[in-house]
Amino acid sequence: MFLPDGLILKESPIEGQGVFTIKEFPESYCFGPFIGIEMPIKEFHKAYGMNYIYCYRLCRTNKIISAKHDRNFITYINDGIHGQAVNKVNVVLKKRALYALRPIAPNEELLVDYGKLYHWQ
Repeated sequence: MFLPDGLILKESPIEGQGVFTIKEFPESYCFGPFIGIEMPIKEFHKAYGMNYIYCYRLCRTNKIISAKHDRNFITYINDGIHGQAVNKVNVVLKKRALYALRPIAPNEELLVDYGKLYHWQ
């Protein structure tokens, strides 16, 4: 698995492993694309049902990028809203890539908003 320079995987206080910084990143920094197999949503549902874990939905094209069989580093990013006392989101997935919402200091865990469709909703 490719991990961009300045990032490491380690135990997360939130759940399992998480992605942490080892250097500072500026606001709007692009960490890289969500890599996986792109497929129409109907094909995805036939193969996996409604289990969206390790996936990124491309709403405008009605497709999904699935990283179920070859996880990329983005799939290790934990949710920064659910179960947290405060919103700790510092990155966002948009246009198939991961971007910093604000400057991110060394030793921070990258956290994203999983959204309404995640399994606990």
